[in-house]
Amino acid sequence: MKKLFKATTKIDGNGSFEILNKIPENTGAYGLTVEGTIEIVNLTVGESVSISVDQKEVFVANADGKHSFKFTTKPFPLHERTFEIGYSVTNAGTADVVLELIAH
Repeated sequence: MKKLFKATTKIDGNGSFEILNKIPENTGAYGLTVEGTIEIVNLTVGESVSISVDQKEVFVANADGKHSFKFTTKPFPLHERTFEIGYSVTNAGTADVVLELIAH
């Protein structure tokens, strides 16, 4: 297991994080299996937070708390060392989050 990413930030609307593949260079040809945790605080009441990878939703929460999720990325060529994690908070909502990703 190798830590790929950790961010502590306030999110609103839609956006993304660019993740650098920090594990050995021969990985990624079949995709990366990643476990994630997200701690959500101060989520606007009635709103939700979603996380997507390769344009597929992999996580949704509508309440504060610490949550876990897992996904596998699409395969990517060896010369490509990054991939994106998208996020969305519905409507005009905001949330403080701690997002951590670990690859297997």
